[in-house]
Amino acid sequence: MLAAQSATVPMGRVGRPDECVGAFLFLASNAMAGYITGQIIEVNGGQLMP
Repeated sequence: MLAAQSATVPMGRVGRPDECVGAFLFLASNAMAGYITGQIIEVNGGQLMP
């Protein structure tokens, strides 16, 4: 299942936690994201691109 899912990601692999932490820290920072509401930041290696 992991290989099949990885094949659907343009980067060719699943993400690691250290690759996701930047988005979490950004959204948790009042100084950086204090005025952002109701947004979705896709951290998915390009798997879901509009």
